[in-house]
Amino acid sequence: MNFQIGDRVRDGMHVGIVTDVGTVLVQVKPDDGGLRVVCPWELMKVLG
Repeated sequence: MNFQIGDRVRDGMHVGIVTDVGTVLVQVKPDDGGLRVVCPWELMKVLG
Protein backbone atom coordinates (compact mmCIF):
# COMPACT_ATOMS: atom_id res chain seq x y z
CA MET A 1 0.00 0.00 0.00
CA ASN A 2 1.27 3.46 -0.85
CA PHE A 3 1.12 6.19 1.77
CA GLN A 4 1.32 9.94 1.29
CA ILE A 5 2.07 12.73 3.74
CA GLY A 6 -1.17 13.68 5.47
CA ASP A 7 -2.77 10.21 5.29
CA ARG A 8 -4.57 9.22 8.49
CA VAL A 9 -3.35 5.76 9.53
CA ARG A 10 -3.60 3.23 12.32
CA ASP A 11 -0.67 1.30 13.81
CA GLY A 12 -2.05 -1.16 16.34
CA MET A 13 -3.76 1.00 18.96
CA HIS A 14 -2.15 4.23 17.71
CA VAL A 15 -3.92 6.51 15.22
CA GLY A 16 -2.05 9.35 13.60
CA ILE A 17 -1.02 11.23 10.47
CA VAL A 18 1.83 10.33 8.10
CA THR A 19 4.50 13.04 8.30
CA ASP A 20 7.24 11.46 6.13
CA VAL A 21 7.50 8.56 3.70
CA GLY A 22 10.91 6.96 3.27
CA THR A 23 12.18 4.14 1.09
CA VAL A 24 11.42 1.49 3.71
CA LEU A 25 9.89 3.24 6.75
CA VAL A 26 6.98 5.62 7.32
CA GLN A 27 7.03 8.32 10.02
CA VAL A 28 3.72 8.83 11.84
CA LYS A 29 2.69 11.49 14.37
CA PRO A 30 0.16 9.81 16.70
CA ASP A 31 -2.74 11.78 18.17
CA ASP A 32 -1.22 11.26 21.64
CA GLY A 33 2.00 13.07 20.63
CA GLY A 34 5.54 12.11 19.76
CA LEU A 35 6.69 10.49 16.52
CA ARG A 36 6.76 6.83 15.51
CA VAL A 37 8.69 5.23 12.67
CA VAL A 38 7.02 2.07 11.43
CA CYS A 39 7.09 -0.39 8.55
CA PRO A 40 4.34 0.30 6.00
CA TRP A 41 2.95 -3.25 6.26
CA GLU A 42 2.09 -2.51 9.92
CA LEU A 43 -0.16 0.42 8.93
CA MET A 44 -3.78 0.61 7.82
CA LYS A 45 -5.40 3.70 6.30
CA VAL A 46 -8.23 5.17 8.36
CA LEU A 47 -11.22 6.22 6.30
CA GLY A 48 -13.07 9.42 7.03
